[in-house]
Amino acid sequence: MSEYNDAVDAALEECHALCDRSETLVGSSEALEMLDRIQENIEDAQQELQSAKMELTTATKQTRQYYSGRIETFTTRIKLLKKRYEEKRNLQKRQQLGLLSYSDNGEVTGLLKSSQYATQALHGARSTLSRTEDQGADILSDLREQRRTLERAKANLREGSGISSHLKSIYAEWKRGTTYRK
Repeated sequence: MSEYNDAVDAALEECHALCDRSETLVGSSEALEMLDRIQENIEDAQQELQSAKMELTTATKQTRQYYSGRIETFTTRIKLLKKRYEEKRNLQKRQQLGLLSYSDNGEVTGLLKSSQYATQALHGARSTLSRTEDQGADILSDLREQRRTLERAKANLREGSGISSHLKSIYAEWKRGTTYRK
């Protein structure tokens, strides 16, 4: 267990250091100039985390459980870093395309402002679409259940009709039998 601890601890410490550097870089005002370095740090952190996971594949269940929380924390942290990195990368692309313009008081204006409105509208439309899909799935589920209920009722009616016909024939036979005896 100690050999896994050392290797996993080293990988997780390196992952931690890389995440710290990436967070510092992403949050800095020079982030746009350092995007390649940030991306390298994030990729290296992912590799270190993957290395720790590989070391744990042959470890005992107790060792894997011991490290599972830290690994999950780093996985989440790296995902958040990637998201912030992508936001900075998109900001850089917008600057390169000339889509960013600011007013004298620092507010975003022009194409970026309309782009933000369009993005918000798209998010709203996606949300509506998602809710509509969910409602449609619920309706289809309800309709399937109603169909099954109707099919069972139809089968019961057929069975009842068969029994009814059988009872009518028995009654007719009985009635004929009592008529002949009189």
